Amino acid sequence: MLKVMIVDDEQIVRDGLQFILDKDFVNNLETVAIAKSGREAIEKYSLFRPDIILMDIQMPGINGIEAIESIQEIDKRVKFVIISAYEQFEYAKQALSLGVDDYILKPINRNKLVDVLKGVVGKIQKEMASKQKELEIQEKLDRVLPVLEYGYIYSILMNNAFEKENIDYHSLLGIHKDYGYIMVIDFGEGDNPLELANKIGTGVRNNMQYQKIRHTIKYKVGSIVGPLMVNRIIVLVYEDMPEDEYPQRVRAVELAQSIEEHLTSITDSAVYIGIGSCYKHHRLNLSYNEAVSAISKMTDEHVLHIKDAKKNIDKERQYSFTKIKSDQDYLLTKIEEGNLPEVERRLETFFTKLGRDYEDSMDIVKKICSELLVLVNASAFRNGVYSQDDSIMNDLDTLRSMGTFYNVKSWCSRYVMEITKGIKNDKETKVSAVISEAMTYIKDNHQKDIRLKDVAEIVSISPQYFSKIFKDELGVNFIDYLTSIRMNEAKLMLREGQLSIKEICYKIGYNDPNYFSRLFKKVEGISPTEFQ
Repeated sequence: MLKVMIVDDEQIVRDGLQFILDKDFVNNLETVAIAKSGREAIEKYSLFRPDIILMDIQMPGINGIEAIESIQEIDKRVKFVIISAYEQFEYAKQALSLGVDDYILKPINRNKLVDVLKGVVGKIQKEMASKQKELEIQEKLDRVLPVLEYGYIYSILMNNAFEKENIDYHSLLGIHKDYGYIMVIDFGEGDNPLELANKIGTGVRNNMQYQKIRHTIKYKVGSIVGPLMVNRIIVLVYEDMPEDEYPQRVRAVELAQSIEEHLTSITDSAVYIGIGSCYKHHRLNLSYNEAVSAISKMTDEHVLHIKDAKKNIDKERQYSFTKIKSDQDYLLTKIEEGNLPEVERRLETFFTKLGRDYEDSMDIVKKICSELLVLVNASAFRNGVYSQDDSIMNDLDTLRSMGTFYNVKSWCSRYVMEITKGIKNDKETKVSAVISEAMTYIKDNHQKDIRLKDVAEIVSISPQYFSKIFKDELGVNFIDYLTSIRMNEAKLMLREGQLSIKEICYKIGYNDPNYFSRLFKKVEGISPTEFQ
């Protein structure tokens, strides 16, 4: 039901209008307020928000025209019907210029008023239907828009293969600017963007809040927001053609800092944003590569533009030779352990930092990697992976012949991982031999008072490590295994029936017949006497 307010300074007119409304519009119009002056009309409009206002023009104080102007400042959608005893052209002209829907003269003709109100009601209903249709269309667009935006982001990542499609995306998404830049937003746990922990877990948590993240970014700037890919979101911010790079860069950094601050508060995770340079739309993949590179060059910041990153590196290399040596030493310990997952992770970090600071100095990169290969090769010899040492010279020659950082990284990583696998396999084989020797010793000496430390000494392994690998490989601890050997031997003797329980107890390595009987019942479920 639509709401109506009657505004007139004459009681008889107000009563008459009220009567007509109650009589002819009982099912679709409701009088929610009555005012005697323009000032009162303005005050009551704010309280009741009517859809239609029947407004007298000539009133003391603020007149009808002035009241209409004030109310329209609050809401342009209100429908006005002017009612006045003054058939004056200037009043009518001024009222119509304000968008008044109709004009009725006093004395009021009931039929005329009913016709006018029916017309106004029809207009409102038509507008409401149109608005509803717009909302339905908008809801459909809201569902389709992310799909289009995701497609556009993927086309950028696919380089120039979809240049025509990118133009189509601009049309579909209503983008009227030919330039833009990429922000890469990474989420994770930790203070170092190169070593973020729990990327998948963070991605799962943030996926539940993706719509909030998307709306936060959209609220900040006109942009295309890609999907959450593991722990990363790619954002395209479109721009006018930049006349000067520096002001555009400052705006981009300020925007990214604002986004980082808000996303940190709503996601409860660390947020790092790399920013690429501004390019024309068909070269935006370059901006993406720069944004990723900017993240890899971060030290203690959470937002970094690629141009600032390059200046930082020119000023001071963050990955000093002391840090390189420390990382190499740690990597070697993990290689000698045969710890494949940790070696793979540390290699990625090592080469990321190396590329960040030294990619433009390939001679330095090759020297650092040559040193690493020599150390790794020596570790391989110590662990019996290689039987000859002349292959290292060929490996170093291969390394020196490479031209790009990517080739060096890929080849060295494969080389190190292969040796790590060899060491891991060798260790596993040796562990099996150790356990086999221990099992033989236990079977041959179970009748003696042997302990775990005795067996560990026989196979030349520390008792702590022996206990661990014994349990890992056989699934039972040392004492349970020894007990099972002794119980099996006891059952054989009991079946033969030639020895007493006390004699069997002493023969299998126990000194207390009562303890043996209790242990036998615990393991077998019946006493030695019942077993006989």
